Amino acid sequence: MANPTIGTIRCPFTGEAGQVKRAQKGKFPLYYVSNAGIVQPKSQAFQDYIEKHATFNESDDKPEPKPEEKPGGSWLDSLLGGDDD
Repeated sequence: MANPTIGTIRCPFTGEAGQVKRAQKGKFPLYYVSNAGIVQPKSQAFQDYIEKHATFNESDDKPEPKPEEKPGGSWLDSLLGGDDD
């Protein structure tokens, strides 16, 4: 049985909406499903990206907010060579 959807996120690869889900076990539980496929990050930076940019359903448990923000842009900004603001 598939994991229930706990929120939505705009996929940074396709720009389309994806369904955020929580894995049953594992160190990095958040992932999403979009037209890019199942995107299940295996790094804390991508987990933080999902937590920051996803809109979680009100009835579901939201991930605990991080007490401190890391300076700099997102993991995607660093991957693509910086922030274009």
